[in-house]
Amino acid sequence: AARAEKEAEKAAAKAEATARKEAEKEAKKEAKKAEKAAAKEEKAAAKKTEKKEKKEKKGDKPKEVEVRKPTEEEAEVLAAVDKMKKAKEDHESVVHGWKLKLKKRTSKEGKADTFDMQVYAPKGKDTVGALKKQPTSVLNVKRAMGILAPAPPSASAAAAEPDASPPAEAEQPPSEVAPARAALYYYKRSKRSAIAEANPEAAPAELVQMMEQAFEALSEEERAPFEEKAAADLTRYEEEIAAESAARAEKEAEKAAAKAEATARKEAEKEAKKEAKKAEKAAAKEEKAAAKKTEKKEKKEKKGDKPKEVEVRKPTEEEAEVLAAVDKMKKAKEDHESVVHGWKLKLKKRTSKEGKADTFDMQVYAPKGKDTVGALKKQPTSVLNVKRAMGILAPAPPSASAAAAEPDASPPAEAEQPPSEVAPARAALYYYKRSKRSAIAEANPEAAPAELVQMMEQAFEALSEEERAPFEEKAA
Repeated sequence: AARAEKEAEKAAAKAEATARKEAEKEAKKEAKKAEKAAAKEEKAAAKKTEKKEKKEKKGDKPKEVEVRKPTEEEAEVLAAVDKMKKAKEDHESVVHGWKLKLKKRTSKEGKADTFDMQVYAPKGKDTVGALKKQPTSVLNVKRAMGILAPAPPSASAAAAEPDASPPAEAEQPPSEVAPARAALYYYKRSKRSAIAEANPEAAPAELVQMMEQAFEALSEEERAPFEEKAAADLTRYEEEIAAESAARAEKEAEKAAAKAEATARKEAEKEAKKEAKKAEKAAAKEEKAAAKKTEKKEKKEKKGDKPKEVEVRKPTEEEAEVLAAVDKMKKAKEDHESVVHGWKLKLKKRTSKEGKADTFDMQVYAPKGKDTVGALKKQPTSVLNVKRAMGILAPAPPSASAAAAEPDASPPAEAEQPPSEVAPARAALYYYKRSKRSAIAEANPEAAPAELVQMMEQAFEALSEEERAPFEEKAA
């Protein structure tokens, strides 16, 4: 029980240490991940600033404006293009010399139908090559007609300013920081009411266009206050977004560390329970084994040990020949049947599974009236059984039974005990074997290990009490 408790404590400590290491490892991993994310955001912000600077140096592509209204014929062509764009089947027509085509594109099964639209201008009309761009659109047709054209060069820089947040903002993760506003935004806020009052019948889209055109017409001096507000707002935005990114990274790292710690704690608890259950099971097993051992010992004491056998006489010449024939037959590798001095010997091969080594059944039948003790009725037949049948082997006299009952090595019950670091007790026979093994092996060089053991046991049995005394003293 003490060992089981100690093992459980050791297992729990080990599990806790493992869990702690895992938690630290996970926390480091998440912190590294958060740091990497913060670096990525910082890099994205730097890239955005660099892109903006390059944009300011190069100048944006000039914004297009309607330089004139379409003629009646051009309006009819544009209306036909717009109508064709919404059609759901193949179409081909010519409107005032403009050739219009709509062709269905082969789509995958289950997908919606798609169409390719093409418009061809009358010869010499598309001077800018607008209709060479694909896909064809109403805007491209307007460009080909000369209705849409780039705004004057002087107004291009202002036209490039975004109306709200910078385009790159859409690529960033959702943020609670208000986007930076452009100079045009502050101009619109200050002039919207005045322009709306001056043009009460204008639609919202027309008012926006008017404000943009008015802003384009401003001088650098007039535009300066709005650009100052935009610059201040951009600085505010960059500071707030940097602080938000840092806070987000820190929060993510804390969350990851807490998650890792919780996981590690659960794993530790799970491992500790597992080890405690294992230790409890081992303790129960040991307790059961101890109870079984005690029960066996009690039964053994009640019944008394079976007296050990000794050779009461030497075999006759005929008996020695029979025993030699039995021993030889035992080592054979094929079926055998013979009769030696009236003793019938049989060896029969047993059917084995494929790939397994051959096995044999050995049987010995004594001449009538020879096996008075019924030794050969025991299976499997052995040389010892034949000796018992011949009357060569018999139980030792009652006075010698206690000494003869000593085990060959450690007591039998020791094998059933739980593993121990204490060296097992040795019997008198063990010390006798240690002192005589070399001499008996030299005297019988051809004997197998099992035969040498048998010889030593028989020699030990034949010792007198006086000769056996030194070995019994060592065992005690």
